[in-house]
Amino acid sequence: MSARVRRLILALALVFTGAKSLGAAVQQSATQGTRSEEAKPDTVAADVAAPDTVRPPARPPFDAIDAIELPFRVVLWPVALVLDGVFLLVERLTLPSRPSIFVRALQSMNEARAYPGVGSIGRRSGLSAKMDVYSFEPFFLQTGISVRGSQRHRAGLTFGDAQSGLEASYGFRRDAAVRFWGIGGTTPEANRAEYLRDRQEAGVRGRAQVSPRVDLGASVLYEDNRVDRALGSEVGVPDLFDPVPYGFQERTRFVRFDVSAGLDLTHREALQVRGASLRVGASLFRGVNGTDTDFHRFGADLRGFVPLNRRQILAVRAFAELNRLDDGPDIPFFHLASVGSTTGLRGFSSDRFTDTDSFGVMSEWRWEIWRDLHERSRSEFFLFFDTAGVGPGLSNITTSGVRFSWGLGMRLLTLQRYIGHWYLGFSEEGTRFRIDNSVIF
Repeated sequence: MSARVRRLILALALVFTGAKSLGAAVQQSATQGTRSEEAKPDTVAADVAAPDTVRPPARPPFDAIDAIELPFRVVLWPVALVLDGVFLLVERLTLPSRPSIFVRALQSMNEARAYPGVGSIGRRSGLSAKMDVYSFEPFFLQTGISVRGSQRHRAGLTFGDAQSGLEASYGFRRDAAVRFWGIGGTTPEANRAEYLRDRQEAGVRGRAQVSPRVDLGASVLYEDNRVDRALGSEVGVPDLFDPVPYGFQERTRFVRFDVSAGLDLTHREALQVRGASLRVGASLFRGVNGTDTDFHRFGADLRGFVPLNRRQILAVRAFAELNRLDDGPDIPFFHLASVGSTTGLRGFSSDRFTDTDSFGVMSEWRWEIWRDLHERSRSEFFLFFDTAGVGPGLSNITTSGVRFSWGLGMRLLTLQRYIGHWYLGFSEEGTRFRIDNSVIF
């Protein structure tokens, strides 16, 4: 086709398009003029009924312009379909719309003070579904179950608020697949067994905010423990350890007295926490109902947050735990101190090393990489370095019993709550990847 013919077809298309638009405009003007003369109702009823009697204009017949447009519509139809999809997605993301039935159900539950969630409910629980219900104050209910068979159920009455109050409760907790490598800071990685622990706990807890910076806590609890082989485990504790550690395949019962005190000198600068906090505590275990073991425990946890600039901060945590036997054959092995991915060494498995005492130092360099425009939430990238160890006493922890791990990760949090984090940890025993919604420190 020559250039002259193409120009002729284009000119005809423009003429036909202009004529079609002009004709539509004239027809619309005439229609409006006719309506303006006819729409003179004599009564209010006629005025109300008039809009219902107006008919939409008839669709014009297929003409020469439609014939010229048709091949272009056919060829460009896939492009138009893609653009429609892009515009629909942008509209969904930018324009307000009715929430889905799932979102509306969650909103209704939150308004009723029932909070469903997904996450961890204990040591090696795996993915868990949980629900906390506070709809019938002062009564509360917490329940959860995991894919590995772990369970957590608590119910009771609570009075007061988050700073000062009293709680009376009963709880049952099952850790279905806890790992154990033996006692000591040099246990080999190959000596890994699993056990199940059921714990019932009933008692009263109290807390008091004695000043803006100082709080106290105390509790009196009855504890009933049953430890046995993990369900479906190929390697149990009796398969690797002879004799088995004290507390395995036994029913141990204790009355426990706890006291604690906290000093909080932290403050918030926008989304950044600065300052330091210290918490110390002690627990006294007295065996009852056939359990002839008595022991006590001391613990301390120190945390510091040093700002480097508005978006970077150095965070450090130091902790220690001491357990001492007062009377009886031994301290149950599941009540000893341990370090691992959940406490002190993120590059190792959880509860990797166990002994009477433990200590650890965890450090993080945190760099804020995103903050929303209203400064209500942010995301932080972090690099970490951890060191920790266990032993029969703090003075007996040798260099060979101290382990190191390092890695990187990212966390997401808001002004109101902690959303969660992931990290990749490295150590002499390999690499660990973890996603969790619990606060590290």
